[in-house]
Order: sequence, then C-alpha cells, then structure tokens
Amino acid sequence: PCIYIIPSFLTDGMKDFFSGPLWNRESMMGGDQKLYAAAVQSLENTIDMLGRDLVNEQVGIFQKALDHAHKECNERTIYRCNGKGEFVGGGNSTCYLWDIGCGYECLNELDITDIVEAGTESGNDAADGKRR
Repeated sequence: PCIYIIPSFLTDGMKDFFSGPLWNRESMMGGDQKLYAAAVQSLENTIDMLGRDLVNEQVGIFQKALDHAHKECNERTIYRCNGKGEFVGGGNSTCYLWDIGCGYECLNELDITDIVEAGTESGNDAADGKRR
C-alpha cells in the first residue's frame, strides 16, 4: 500500500506552544531531555575513546561511499509508489517489501573498495604502517 506523507509544518499556534512554558516544563519534557543528553554524552565518550581523528576519517569514508551509492543506484531503484503516494506497480520493484530495502540489488553489487582503501591509506603512518 502507498501512503502519501504530508510534509511537516508548524502553525503559529504550534510554534507558540513549543516555545512556551508548558512544553519546556520539567514535567513535560524533562525525561526525554535527560535521555537525549545521556545518549549524546555516551556517543561523545565513545568518540573520545576511539579517537576523534579516526572517527572523523571513518565518517568521511562512509559519506563518500554513501554519495557513490546514491549516484550509482538512484536511477536503478524502482519503487512501488511515486512521490505523491500513488501506486505505480510492484512487479518490477527493486524493494524487499513495499518500500523497505529499495535498491538492495544495486547496493549489494556496488564496489566501494577504492573508496575504503583510499580512505584508510590516509590514516596509516608511512613510517611504521600503523593506524593513527
């Protein structure tokens, strides 16, 4: 089934509510804010433990691979629904189920070896061959 998802928007009344005292009260959002802050702190601690340079390098490799996947697979991906939420046919869809896992065949065939090798080579110390 196709479902058109209405683009999000905020009315002036919604903006007033979200910036007002009721929404920002400890009792309304306190638990969510504490959970979010704990998750962010845990992520920061993990990044510090691994090393920010290494994490930034790996994120850069991932972003290059993702850009490559978009470039190579977007045109080859066939969806069951168009952007308006209208069913256009599922027989040729390249999705696992409905709109889940679309483009998996292209992604499975994608070779990102050059991207990964180029990225990891920049992280090696030329003198001893060890990762920085």
